[in-house]
Amino acid sequence: MITVTDVTKSYGNTQAVSRISFKISEGENLVLLGTSGCGKTTTLKMINRLIEPDSGTISINGVNVRDGKPEDLRRKIGYVMQNIGLFPHFNIAENIAVVPKLLHWAPEKTNKRTQELLEKFRLPKNYLKLFPHELSGGQQQRVGLIRALITDPSVLLMDEPFGALDNVTRSGIQEEFKALEEFKRKTIVRVTHDVQEAFELADRIC
Repeated sequence: MITVTDVTKSYGNTQAVSRISFKISEGENLVLLGTSGCGKTTTLKMINRLIEPDSGTISINGVNVRDGKPEDLRRKIGYVMQNIGLFPHFNIAENIAVVPKLLHWAPEKTNKRTQELLEKFRLPKNYLKLFPHELSGGQQQRVGLIRALITDPSVLLMDEPFGALDNVTRSGIQEEFKALEEFKRKTIVRVTHDVQEAFELADRIC
């Protein structure tokens, strides 16, 4: 599904990633585990070309990710940002609809899928009119997950998805993550420095 081969990335004289290689099977949940500054997030962002590698190759389903436009690649991959990353000037409905609009989905299709995911994440419909600052951290994180899943991508990248949450909220969302079918059929690459999270949620740790 995803193959990373001899990928290297440097920032000036500092080498962030050095000839890393790994393969991820379809439907596998891989965690990149390590301390801050070891290159985990850089590696993740090279998969969807938010960062370009200096050397090496990354392919998805046998196709080099650099063969097409980066924006086309990103629209096919779900991405959950560190610190959630919701747009503060968009309400929740608008945040969720960002990628569907780029893909020219009909509003009815977006609304149907949004309602489906709201139910799965146990968020009330009236939240769609609210803005991010009106939600708790856990509620914002659920919206971030819905936004990443809205177009049902086969690949999901997650950068410290639960790192900004308190322990109680984090544990609750992690339990939901393990239970939801939406996640069980995705190929997931997740970054974390939390050893317990890695062992609880990963199929494999790199």
